[in-house]
Amino acid sequence: MITASGTTIARGTRISNHLYRLNDFTIPRFTATVPTHPTNIHHTFATVEPAKSWKVWHCRFGHLGISSIQTLVNKSLVTGLNVNLQTPKYDCNACTQAKQHVTPASTKTHTKPGKLTHTNLWGKYPIQSINGNLYFHSFLDDSTKQP
Repeated sequence: MITASGTTIARGTRISNHLYRLNDFTIPRFTATVPTHPTNIHHTFATVEPAKSWKVWHCRFGHLGISSIQTLVNKSLVTGLNVNLQTPKYDCNACTQAKQHVTPASTKTHTKPGKLTHTNLWGKYPIQSINGNLYFHSFLDDSTKQP
């Protein structure tokens, strides 16, 4: 470990992923650095943070889908991706709203003719109709008959 000024404050050996055994290190105090005794006492520090929830990882990966995060976990594709598998899988409201492209025009059932009409314009046809038209316009009355 080296400070921003370039001073070495610790030397160690990597034991495993995110785990180091420090042999010689100094302890910074206020403005001075006090070296430790040159003894054979080994100190071990773990550098792994606790597992985070699905919600945290969903946000950290820029709203990546839970199924995609599950794939990263199952295949060990990312180092340090520690998911607390006991937490509920997160259903993000922002993602759900972002995936909705069109708001339904109406959710009511109309029973009277002319209350709700769907229209569609298609064209331009490459060939003119008998009357010289190049577009087709359709109307659909979305009424249901009452018994």
